[in-house]
Amino acid sequence: MIEPSIKDVQKLPIPSSISVSNDGSKIAYTLIKPNFKDNYYETHCYVYSTDSKKTIQLTYEGSISNIEWMDCDSLAFVYSNPSIKDEKPQVYLFKDLAGQPLQLTDHKSGITSFKFFEGGLLYLADDPDYFEERENIYGDLIHSERDNSASNIYYLNIPKVLRYRDELKLVDDKQGKKIPKPILDLKKYMNINRKIEGIVIPNSRSGKFIVNTRERDDLVFLQKKKSYLMNIDIDNILAEFLIYQENDDKDKEEKEIFGEFDFKALNLFEESSVLAFSPDDSKILIDLKIEGKLFYHQTELSVLFLDQLNSENLENIILKQCITNSFDHEPFSVKWVKSGIYLAHAAYSTINIQKFDLNGTFERIHFGIYSPSFEFSVSNDGLVSSYISNTEKYQEVAFIKEGKLEIITNLNKLIENWNLGSSESVKWKASDNLEIEGVLRKPSNFDPSKKYPLVFIVHGGPTSYSDNSILTYYLMRYYPAVQFLNRGIIVVEPNYRGSIGRGKAFMKKYAENIGFGDMDDLESAIDHLVKQGFVDENKIGCMGWSQGGYISAFVTTHSNRFVATSVGAGVSSWKTYYNSNDIRQWAVHYLGGTPLTNPEYYKKTAPMNNILNAKTPTLFQHGELDQRCPLPNATALNRALMELGVETDLFIIKGMPHGITKPRENMAVLHQNLKWFSHYLLGEALDWTE
Repeated sequence: MIEPSIKDVQKLPIPSSISVSNDGSKIAYTLIKPNFKDNYYETHCYVYSTDSKKTIQLTYEGSISNIEWMDCDSLAFVYSNPSIKDEKPQVYLFKDLAGQPLQLTDHKSGITSFKFFEGGLLYLADDPDYFEERENIYGDLIHSERDNSASNIYYLNIPKVLRYRDELKLVDDKQGKKIPKPILDLKKYMNINRKIEGIVIPNSRSGKFIVNTRERDDLVFLQKKKSYLMNIDIDNILAEFLIYQENDDKDKEEKEIFGEFDFKALNLFEESSVLAFSPDDSKILIDLKIEGKLFYHQTELSVLFLDQLNSENLENIILKQCITNSFDHEPFSVKWVKSGIYLAHAAYSTINIQKFDLNGTFERIHFGIYSPSFEFSVSNDGLVSSYISNTEKYQEVAFIKEGKLEIITNLNKLIENWNLGSSESVKWKASDNLEIEGVLRKPSNFDPSKKYPLVFIVHGGPTSYSDNSILTYYLMRYYPAVQFLNRGIIVVEPNYRGSIGRGKAFMKKYAENIGFGDMDDLESAIDHLVKQGFVDENKIGCMGWSQGGYISAFVTTHSNRFVATSVGAGVSSWKTYYNSNDIRQWAVHYLGGTPLTNPEYYKKTAPMNNILNAKTPTLFQHGELDQRCPLPNATALNRALMELGVETDLFIIKGMPHGITKPRENMAVLHQNLKWFSHYLLGEALDWTE
């Protein structure tokens, strides 16, 4: 069998997004592929016909996102080519899925996302001139947590924009400036200075749409949400606007064209957003947190009639009409079509998709021996398409209709004869008798009579999970699990307390015993596996990214069970984290206050707190521009270990944020982790120059 290299694994296409046409006749999906030459990840789009059973590839370079069907034969998406300097993402349309795509937008700052609306599209983008006056005087600066948002919402009429483009080709630049551009800037007429997070569009032409916002750009305002309902005669306003522009009528205020807007705030909970309109547009679906607003409180779903939004008793109505009261899982990727309300959720180390009715009754959409992904799409008649995988098969694009599963890609042919080891679910009891579950990966030639080194791969979050599929995203970007297995190292990915997939009570367990509870979840796994007879308890390693990096840092300074650790974008001091990261309320929620109000818990749960007892060799990997877990977390702990004479290495990955977003840098992370643990668990030489 072939033992794939790190680069072999990196080169595998990864499914990333999916969109089914309303009638279910076509499925658009994207595959991510590394471009090592230009050092970015390309995302290519494919379309499969459920009638002809044929697939066409639409794009061959650059990266696309936000794929949307305009109708059953025309597809649009946001496209950019990172290899072209200063190119910004714009919306393109493949009319009738043929020829070259039509560029619909030409926005200076680039497009964030879009939705089709009333013969055109609404798109979100920053206003490129929003801070121009300030920049001209004071330069480029940020007024932290005080700036209003430059995010904006625009309307573009597709036929008029295409005619406008044709007209520009017939005149010179001077004449072209006199031709009115058929694009409406809507935000300045909404009287809000908030960050626009998304748009929710009804299913019929009614002039209505919903805008979801938060107070400011800064993520500390993540839960300061407000949704607005807009009712607008967009065709009439655009016609009046173009006349105004053409006549250059300076005696008339541009705002007068719009008249009185029917634009009103919805009286929802502060942490709630609108997710979808009902198929008949009479109702909306919202998310909410019933138990409380903390990050570890589970999200619920509620259905409201539009005519209930003015009710004085709206809060009670929202709670009464919650459809997930008997559903104890965190919902993801919620969709509402004619056949029902669909959502995905984690279930231990797999994923399920459920269909709900308005009474809260739900049924699972079964994919046979496969597990679907959080990314899925549904047609009006209930055709569900997703990426599926299991413990033996790599991801494939598939759909299921009326109980029949059809796989439409053949990505597994790329890994034929690859030695990927095996994957299975494993459960054990922590010292407080809490059941912990995770993923156990073994070499393909596993011999239960042998004793193997063991590496923990700890997921971030903590409201995330480890998947028992044979090959997952993080094993292709951060953790060289395949190479570990082929070198005779067992891998465990624990779904420690606080992970999703186990219900609201399990999610809350993390806040009760941060650091120490996580460490116990890992150490009890060691005890469990050592008792099975196939783990060498003198050769245990631990690695993780983000919250997984924090847990790795914590066991570095608090446990004597590990011979080496790798801390990826981790936390060494919660005080440092609180004072410098971009979502400080995470610490407030999980640590029960601020460093001023709860200093002892901040100190007790910090890896740095027990630094004088640290002896474990530690590798640090950290993005230079990380705002989630800022770089001083790595430099401080690294320096302290060096002063104590503990073996340590720090790699600062230039230009990278909290995640690693470029192929070469991902390769570096994978190689560093492989070398580090091969040295400390297998006795191989540690040479970073190789």
